[in-house]
Amino acid sequence: MLDPKYIPLFIGGFIAWICFMIFVGWITSRGKNEGSSFLTGGGNLGFFLIFCTVGATMIGTGSSMGAIGNGFNHGWGGAIYGLGASAGILSMLLFTKAKNKGFLTMSEEAQYYYGGKKIIRQVMGFMMFVIEIIWLGNHLNGGAKYLAYVTQLPDVTSADIAVVELSSFQLISMRKSPKVAVVTNVTPNHLDHHKDMQEYIDAKRNILLWQEPPCRAVLGYENDITRSMAADCKGEQFWFTRLHETDHGAFLRESDDTLCYAENGVVTPVLPRAEVKLRGLHNVENLLAAIAAVWGRVPVDVMRQVGSTFTGVEHRIEPVRVLDGVTYYNDSIASSPTRTIAGLRSFDQKIILIAGGYDKKIPYEPLAPEIVAHVKVLVLMGATAPRIEKAVREDPNFDPQALPILHADSMQHAVELARGAAKPGDIVSLSPASASFDLYPNFEVRGRDYKRIVNELQ
Repeated sequence: MLDPKYIPLFIGGFIAWICFMIFVGWITSRGKNEGSSFLTGGGNLGFFLIFCTVGATMIGTGSSMGAIGNGFNHGWGGAIYGLGASAGILSMLLFTKAKNKGFLTMSEEAQYYYGGKKIIRQVMGFMMFVIEIIWLGNHLNGGAKYLAYVTQLPDVTSADIAVVELSSFQLISMRKSPKVAVVTNVTPNHLDHHKDMQEYIDAKRNILLWQEPPCRAVLGYENDITRSMAADCKGEQFWFTRLHETDHGAFLRESDDTLCYAENGVVTPVLPRAEVKLRGLHNVENLLAAIAAVWGRVPVDVMRQVGSTFTGVEHRIEPVRVLDGVTYYNDSIASSPTRTIAGLRSFDQKIILIAGGYDKKIPYEPLAPEIVAHVKVLVLMGATAPRIEKAVREDPNFDPQALPILHADSMQHAVELARGAAKPGDIVSLSPASASFDLYPNFEVRGRDYKRIVNELQ
């Protein structure tokens, strides 16, 4: 039976949330973009009011359920229930705003999304920046400072081009696809979040499934999973490949070691690999992917200029300092075995590797032979240390005399162990093959802490 003393809670919750959500709509309508409302998007007023009503009704219903009692801890439990439901509605409203601003709808003129690696996003962004096409990206707005794209929505117009890296967490729920999409390689990752590898693959495929012609898809040829996604492409599909030559995309020509692009029977050289400033063959593939993505939008001379001058970004095989003849690198972005493998292959000598971190439930067996082949001292830390060590010790080529394994309980300790094992001419690299969340909020903070420690060494 309804307790009369909770009726004011019911009515108050209902009225308060209508007022609150209308207030949010008013505040956020004060953007730029021809005065269109943040939430109504210039024409969806009915949609907005419906959600206001539903949100308010939910908190009112929650309050009344609480007033009835029976497991809701009287009125306050129900009020909290309604609050959570209304927060969900508010999130939907914000998403609706983003769609109506042209950011999530990816209109023909405006949106240029990309699914893949940060280096390719950077290169594509710089290529378009050179020719004065607007790029909505963090590294061109205040150096290496990251800005969430959603915060820039008031400044987005239909003439803008956004180069965006999307994770599987974002892709899994997408029901719109970009006009240009790039999928690099798909290897096990984030299996602590996805129920299995197939769900992770399906999330990546989602960037292609909702494309509408005219559209462009660029896929990595070397990766079996990515190559199979050609069947999902709705419009033009192009390859990028370092190990094969293709007549439909970007490739590394073996005869003269030159990055080239081929289409309609015409092969266009872009730049010799010797001029590429980025370290590692994996970055050659990244450049090829960027070339294939922006072909027809960016002149070849601009591609050549960027490819021959771009030296990379923070946390990506980033040189830190040379001390006592030892060179220290920060590769904190390497939060999976695949990225660490790419980093290891970038050096022409065995290195001292600092690895380990948060456990994403991904396999480390593929990393083990690469560590055995490319590492002279292995320093392990974090939650994944036992799993990495187990995989390495079980590798048939592992020799405990040739590859000492050391254990650290902090980044400071890891750097000290690495320094103690290093001799002049050696290379020390932080390339964790793991996420950072056991000790740090993200890989950037981890990388900067590592650099601070290294730079403070005496």
